[in-house]
Amino acid sequence: MYYGHKLLIGYDCPVTPGAVSMATTAYCKDGMDCIPIKETPGIVQGLFSGHGRATWAVYDDSGIVGRKRLNLTKLPKDVEVLDVMGNDPRREGKKEWEIGIQPLFVVSVKVGAEKLEETRNRCILGG
Repeated sequence: MYYGHKLLIGYDCPVTPGAVSMATTAYCKDGMDCIPIKETPGIVQGLFSGHGRATWAVYDDSGIVGRKRLNLTKLPKDVEVLDVMGNDPRREGKKEWEIGIQPLFVVSVKVGAEKLEETRNRCILGG
């Protein structure tokens, strides 16, 4: 029984990074419908919508040389931007995000899935 729980709760009962990343991912997309999205070579992405909100998730597929970046300043001001640990890189003063193995979630209750898809085209910078 402990083995399954130790992935989520440490020995002294702190929440593990794995538990935080699962909770963040669940918050960002669980219960939503997957919306078809145009492919962008070099990255994996998903667009989700439902329950009055939308999420765009993006990460690197490691199959193409030269990482792409995301211009965080071109995202709508009213979206929530979260890495898998629930941190907003914009709070740390970052203006760009290197799209890597760690997913980045763009979540909104005001901007619909269609608007998020339009926005992503302006935000992705070549690698």
